[in-house]
Amino acid sequence: MFNEVRPKVSVFIPTYNYGQFIGKTLASVAAQTFQDYEVLIIDNASEDDTTNIVKRWTESDTRFRYYRNATNLGLFASANIGFDAARGTYLVMLSADDYWEDSFLAKSVAALDANPECSFSYSAWRNFNTLPGSEETNTVGYIAPPKASGIYNETAPLLAHNWITNSIALIRKDLCSKIGGYVHPRLYHLGDWFLWLRLLTQGPAYYINESLGNYRLHSSSESARLINSNLSGFDHIVCFDLLTTEDYWTMPIKLLAKANQIRWLTGRPLCAIVLELGGNEAPPLIQAFFAHYQAELFTEAAHCILDQPVLKTDSDENALNLLRRALQINPNLESARKLALRFLPSSEISQLTGQHLAPQLDSVNPLSKGIEYFEKADYETSIEWLSKALEATPEDPMPAVYIALISATQGLEENADALISHALILTPNRNDFLAALGETFLKAGNSRAALRYLQQAVRNQPDLFLAYPAMAEALRLEGDPDAAIQLLSSAVHIESDSQENILSVLIELLTRRGDIAGLAETCIRLRNRPAYHSLALRLLSRTGGNAERILEEASWHFQKFLASPPPSLPTISRPDKPTITLAFMVSDFRREEQSGRLESLLMHLSSQRFRTLVIDNDAMASESETAQRCSLISDQWLSISSKDDHIVEADLAQRAPDILIDLDGHGPKQRLSLIQAASIPLKASWSDVPIGDASGIHQLIGQALLPSNSTIDSSRQITLPGLGETFSLPELACTSDDKAQATSFGCLTAAIHIDAKTWQVFAALLSEISGSRLRINLAELGSPAEAFISGIFATAGVDSTRLEFIHATTREDVCHYWRDIKVGLAPIHSSGDQALPACLWMETPFVAIRGQTPWASRPSALLDAIGCETWIAEDLDGYLAIAKSLFLASPPQGLRQRLKNAGLTDAAGFTHLFETALSRALSEGRP
Repeated sequence: MFNEVRPKVSVFIPTYNYGQFIGKTLASVAAQTFQDYEVLIIDNASEDDTTNIVKRWTESDTRFRYYRNATNLGLFASANIGFDAARGTYLVMLSADDYWEDSFLAKSVAALDANPECSFSYSAWRNFNTLPGSEETNTVGYIAPPKASGIYNETAPLLAHNWITNSIALIRKDLCSKIGGYVHPRLYHLGDWFLWLRLLTQGPAYYINESLGNYRLHSSSESARLINSNLSGFDHIVCFDLLTTEDYWTMPIKLLAKANQIRWLTGRPLCAIVLELGGNEAPPLIQAFFAHYQAELFTEAAHCILDQPVLKTDSDENALNLLRRALQINPNLESARKLALRFLPSSEISQLTGQHLAPQLDSVNPLSKGIEYFEKADYETSIEWLSKALEATPEDPMPAVYIALISATQGLEENADALISHALILTPNRNDFLAALGETFLKAGNSRAALRYLQQAVRNQPDLFLAYPAMAEALRLEGDPDAAIQLLSSAVHIESDSQENILSVLIELLTRRGDIAGLAETCIRLRNRPAYHSLALRLLSRTGGNAERILEEASWHFQKFLASPPPSLPTISRPDKPTITLAFMVSDFRREEQSGRLESLLMHLSSQRFRTLVIDNDAMASESETAQRCSLISDQWLSISSKDDHIVEADLAQRAPDILIDLDGHGPKQRLSLIQAASIPLKASWSDVPIGDASGIHQLIGQALLPSNSTIDSSRQITLPGLGETFSLPELACTSDDKAQATSFGCLTAAIHIDAKTWQVFAALLSEISGSRLRINLAELGSPAEAFISGIFATAGVDSTRLEFIHATTREDVCHYWRDIKVGLAPIHSSGDQALPACLWMETPFVAIRGQTPWASRPSALLDAIGCETWIAEDLDGYLAIAKSLFLASPPQGLRQRLKNAGLTDAAGFTHLFETALSRALSEGRP
């Protein structure tokens, strides 16, 4: 399953009785100059020779796959089947009666690769029909918006008319999944139109001004059938209703959608309808929104008309009158100013806004040409045009700004400074010019200059949030990560267009330095976002957070995100059922690679008693060797990371598991809402932090991890004997010679799992033992984490030369680095993960503190299990005393054997206990 490389592009082709056309369609795919693709043909129960024609392709090329529906499900239902089956990064639905030019995929893929901010690309295309009695085609016309290739926000123009056909649009699958899938379930004909509008909420489109597709016009087409059946008209009403009610769009766009709906129903010009939205006859709520968003609405309406390439909904003059009114209402509205510069003389704009602007040239605009070549990175040609613009319109700041950006790209700092200073003399308050120059210097590798301009921009305009991420990165590169984090933290909770970008950069900075306390507090303040709040719960359990607080946050998470009525559950499976289907959901195969529990269970579960299903919720599973091995030994495999919950629910209903066990619990990739909604008899989360007593999801946990004073409802728990896990450890030899020149102490739990308080305790230990050293496992972290941790030790007076940083990411690596460590140090507040059993396996003792919660009890429970209770401290003073005592004592012997004697490495024995616990839970009929 994982040996196949996923294709870059998935082409899915729904078809019904198009045997006469589909051969040419498939041939055009095979002829593409770009060849990294798969083709999925979804036959909607055709009654002609489609099957035989497609068979020739599937037999000769394994990239072509054929699916046949038992009954006719309709065009878009078949499209959704293709979408779900697609494995590519990019997708395109090619109609079975259309075909491509040879370079369509190559140019479309290149456009999206070069412009990651774009949600999809599309090209111009040709309409054609076939001459009677001939295979020759007759060109009817071209759909080619009259503009250069480039990035455009097409939302407003698309509200008037859809000029983009699915056959020439390449989309990003991850964004399509994010907005709810390919075709909205309420639409029959206009699903592609609504898809473009949804995708544009995630990023602009890239238009390729070249005809790369051929659209066949014929009376038996699916479009003709839907139009003739009035379903197209019905879809227009539904589409506009969705646009005005769903939360993807801004209020001005929703108002414009309502105006276009009225236009479509009445046939009246758009501008008059837009103006009437603020009239006395409009509903009061519409009037209120109109009053608040008047300038933005007028601008979007003008954009809708002026940039509509196919079907004009009003005259350009009426559109320009709306634009003039927008400028009078809000002279500083950036979108109105940009549109006006394209269609109105500069002198008129100055008169409308009261601000002096450069006159617009009547012929070719050298500024537009300069910007066009700038965006193509053809800086030499760009400067030629920008210089002409600078000479022709010296009062316009934009030519100087763009030449400054080019100078920054080329490392000409003095030139850039002079030019941006000139631009700011012309328009003193344009701090975004400074920010743009700073970002350009940052991309060019000059973080010092970048920081100077970005700081100046933010100092002049503190709410210029778009500059914050770049300024934070410049601060980091200049050696001040604390200031970078402080900057982003000050803005992350303020609503702005840049909030998501600020948040992602802040989380990346905190993660890279291993500051899990800071990361936890950032995420907890974003508690209204389920993924972040779930991550906060996991992080709080590693930072010594108050147990009551963590349980309260877990309860709040349940009430906020999971407290919908539980599904009516099917009858509980009984132990006398011949086989039980047992499903494991995995969101992070790296964790499973460390623990080995899933692989052990899949290898040892009774095949007579259990059938296994692995639900892969890890987008990186294809890069995991553990995932590859698990795919070979599981009975079934279901990948869901890119699928919406409702699609996965249908998949699970088809496979009908009796038990579903989530192996991750709270975390950034959790699918707890999916687990709760799934109609499965027994559901459990194998995690230390409970999900919520009323969630219908049990907690699967080792008995030894439960404190005696636990307040968690035991009826919601499935307890496993002891620690409730088994350890799969490599057969590496360990001799007394290894300890002869041993490093004093080691903490090989990955640094991302350890909080600053723990590092402070370790620093206190080194301070008390002269000459002692500590080995620290950064795992996948790098120099920012090393600097952060070293800083904590330096504050305690411990020089960084006494610290040894390593990068151990596999069980073998961790065991290897334990060989020459004298004493292991368990984290004060967290589980220690698999580094602690590996420590004992390599005959190294470790000290732990007695945990009071399930998420902090694993280190002490492990020592209890092997009879080493004397290494467990009740408080921090005791922890330090035991660590010093072990350091001074002779190395203990036989720790590996103790692990074996306790049954902690017996995978088969553990699996038997696991089976018994699950069978008992089923027999008790737990809801």
